[in-house]
Amino acid sequence: MNLELLASKAVQTFILEHLKEDPHQLALKKAEVAGVSMPEIAQQVAARQRIKAKLPKLYDRAGLVFPPKLSLEQSSSEQTAVYKAAAHSGKLLLDLTGGLGIDSMAFAERFEQVTYCEHNAALAKLAAHNFKILGFDNITVHIGDGTELLKTQAWDMIYCDPDRRSKVQRAFKLEDCEPNVIALQDELLANSAKLLIKAPPMLDLQQAQSSLKNLSSIEVVAVKGEVKELLLLAEPNAAQVTERAVNIGTDSTVTDKITAEFEPLAYSDPLRYLYLPHGALMKLQAYDYISAYYGVHKLAKHSHVFTADGSFDFPGRRFQVLEVLPYDKRQMKSFLKKDYLVIAKNFPLTVAQLRQKFKLKDAGDKYLIFTTLKDGSRVVITAELDL
Repeated sequence: MNLELLASKAVQTFILEHLKEDPHQLALKKAEVAGVSMPEIAQQVAARQRIKAKLPKLYDRAGLVFPPKLSLEQSSSEQTAVYKAAAHSGKLLLDLTGGLGIDSMAFAERFEQVTYCEHNAALAKLAAHNFKILGFDNITVHIGDGTELLKTQAWDMIYCDPDRRSKVQRAFKLEDCEPNVIALQDELLANSAKLLIKAPPMLDLQQAQSSLKNLSSIEVVAVKGEVKELLLLAEPNAAQVTERAVNIGTDSTVTDKITAEFEPLAYSDPLRYLYLPHGALMKLQAYDYISAYYGVHKLAKHSHVFTADGSFDFPGRRFQVLEVLPYDKRQMKSFLKKDYLVIAKNFPLTVAQLRQKFKLKDAGDKYLIFTTLKDGSRVVITAELDL
């Protein structure tokens, strides 16, 4: 990859003019643009298409050069990067796992100086180029192991997004990722006031909490209900762990702070409304909190569906119950080959299996919610979103 050629005005103009074209078709063309082959240009077009939703401000920004697919996949989104940076500020931040540099740029808006570290020299040079284009002159690029810099400064914060694919395929334990923050935690906190770790959604939170000795907070960050990342903050002499479920919506960000003990869950058969918590609350298994704070009852211990007689704001989806039917062949005949959206919670069949078995079309505005009640009976609930 020739950065200088890819960043040239002629190549960048061509890329931006062909952003909506099929990259595969572009790659088959034999022509070159200013010394850059069409497959290389096609790769840049494909990269911009992939980031359009995730990094919209960079999608059509002239002068930028993008890395292969894997680095794009592992990058934070603009929304999550801005969110995680907003809670921190200071003079010096050390980003041990720079990657594409999205988090470094977000932190550069909050810290006087950010040191970006990356083992991959080609990726680091590409990030340095993009930092310059975007005007981030307070980011210093270090090619190599960032832990070499630990004792060179008094860091206000160290940030790390461990690579979960480096040792084992899709690792979900922090000690299986690179760098191993569990093994390094004492050294990292000895040289910084804070250690912020970004972890994958599938991480076992109980295991992480037992492994990180100075954990002060856990934030599960969702975007429009879907969990995108976990943020683990460690600080010297942390006394207790605060848990937060964060949901970044289109217009606002809603945070549920889960710190207190609540009364045991209340249970009920379906009432007038059903409530399905968003992914961040589900990840924290904050069922007692949901029931007590929002005044809703759970259908069953393992059926993570809540119910109430009233309609009110809730961190998730709210449905109006139309009918509650026993799950049996006679009842299901009335739904065969019809348009329904399907949800399955604590049910022996998956959504895909239910669709196939009853030839349900993924269409319409009515829902079939398959679940199990407290007494063990299986039901299908017809419902519609209560907007």
